[in-house]
Amino acid sequence: MCYKLVKRASRVMTLHLVTKKDPENMSKLFVVLFFVFGLWSCGQDPDLTNASDTKTYASREPQNRHALLEIYTNVRDGHFKNGIDVVERLKDKYEDQVHVIRIEAGNFVGSTDRFPTDFSNPFGDSLYALVKPPKLPGGTINRANYIDKSFSGFGSIAVPFTFWPEIVSGITSSSAEINLGGQAAYSRTTRQLTVEMEAYFLELNRDTTFLHVALIENNIIAQQNGGGEYYQHNNVLRDFLTGFSGQPIPPHMSMSDTNHLRSFQYRLPEFYGLGPDQRLMTPNIEEFEVIAFVTDHHSKVLNSCSIPITIN
Repeated sequence: MCYKLVKRASRVMTLHLVTKKDPENMSKLFVVLFFVFGLWSCGQDPDLTNASDTKTYASREPQNRHALLEIYTNVRDGHFKNGIDVVERLKDKYEDQVHVIRIEAGNFVGSTDRFPTDFSNPFGDSLYALVKPPKLPGGTINRANYIDKSFSGFGSIAVPFTFWPEIVSGITSSSAEINLGGQAAYSRTTRQLTVEMEAYFLELNRDTTFLHVALIENNIIAQQNGGGEYYQHNNVLRDFLTGFSGQPIPPHMSMSDTNHLRSFQYRLPEFYGLGPDQRLMTPNIEEFEVIAFVTDHHSKVLNSCSIPITIN
């Protein structure tokens, strides 16, 4: 018996746009804000004392890029642990410069009597079709096509896990063209998550880019083929607050300040799918995390950031 059960959460996104332009000279700085409570800035310590409208979350100083690994696998993938072991070593080495999203995908997604846990989500099939990994576990790093290392012969941008350390080393030692920072807060009373982000461009942005805000859950104990009955699953994709394609960031062509204020609100559902006991899994907000990233018009990730959630 095989079946799939996913309940999509209700999602609300409001947008307020404020633009300031100098008619003679438009600025090089581009700032994108998404509102919530509780602060984190990638590459710098949080400043909890700054509560004014002029507060910032992203560093204004040049920084190195972060690497986003999107891992395609499922609970019946017998080679899953080989890739995850590489991921854990990379996270230990590079710490907050490496962010991971596990995407349940492939031909064996869904619950069975032996593997009842179902981590499928509304975006898994579409992402899997976009990447086309010829075998699992497969992964993309910043959604870039590394021709000499990817499964490009199969029409895929997925990269075998044996190449992940080399690629991540190159990314994390290169300069970022955009810095990211943000904050997130969850209300137990309303079950509502609010996320605020800032993207600060260090270079001219002549094309439309796209912001993606993902919600992941850690420390889920369930079966894993090759990992046993009580395996700890981390970085499990639960939803995208910005949808599959992300939210567009307009280009800025010259030297004026342009502020975009956006507020993302997400109501946490009562369940996400079947758990190891064949009952609906109740999300544990204390194990949730926000991962945000910006892609260019070719879907390549320019930079990424991980944001903890403050619980009220």
